[in-house]
Amino acid sequence: MKYLKIAAIVALPLLAGTSEAQVSRVFVSTSGNDGNDCLQPATACRTLSGGIAKVDAHGEVIITQTGSYAGGTITKSVKIDAPLGVVAFTATPLVLNPGPTGVIVVRGLTLKALIPGGGGGTGVWVIQGTLFLENSVIDGWDLGVEIAGNSKVFVKNTVFRNNSVGLKTIGNPIAVSIEGSFFENNSIGVMAHGGHVAVARSVASGNDAGFQASGSATVLTIQFCQATHNGSGVQTISNGLARVSDSTIAGNGSGLHNGGGTLERFGTNLLSGNGVNFAGTITVGALQ
Repeated sequence: MKYLKIAAIVALPLLAGTSEAQVSRVFVSTSGNDGNDCLQPATACRTLSGGIAKVDAHGEVIITQTGSYAGGTITKSVKIDAPLGVVAFTATPLVLNPGPTGVIVVRGLTLKALIPGGGGGTGVWVIQGTLFLENSVIDGWDLGVEIAGNSKVFVKNTVFRNNSVGLKTIGNPIAVSIEGSFFENNSIGVMAHGGHVAVARSVASGNDAGFQASGSATVLTIQFCQATHNGSGVQTISNGLARVSDSTIAGNGSGLHNGGGTLERFGTNLLSGNGVNFAGTITVGALQ
């Protein structure tokens, strides 16, 4: 019995040490300091990079106050969360490379380029891994979001505005899902240049091209979307493949524009008020 008590006493500090080493949540605020432990709002970090450095993989960085927090390079799984009512912005790009199985969540962040109008580089560069981008604003970059091969990206309720390209894929294999998002006043809203990109319940307006498929390894699927007041609503070039169904294509210079790929339309689409509804060869596909 005596030996059991001694073993239990010895084990207590070890357990306490293990618990203290696990940091699953940290806080960031404009009044913080990256030299703090960041474990409570009162001892928050100052920058996103500072908070990410303090939290364990798969942990969460919570932004508590409206302000600017700077971006940086993220090489582990982590969640960045700006709650409703907090305007958290950065003019520094986010570079995401958590590895092939890593997962990063970015929620409620505003990435606004220092040089507006497409002169500010890339806002979010996904080199590898999985990204969930939610309730965010991507404004004024050359490339708002660039997605490289071996990546999966899920975009929800996010605004892409004033970029040269709102979202662009490069290389294979890529799986990208976009839902409930807005692409406004970009040169190109969505540029699918490799991989499979699915867009649903989203709006492209005021762009030179709303949705574009480019490259022989590209499949762009558009459903329940609106493309209005663009130069081209949906466009294919360089052997890209785009499929459109149950969408509104109205008020564009050209509605569906096949400029050197394959453009298929399925189901019921509303095409009206465009300079031309169809440009190039448009294939009518049968729903299965």
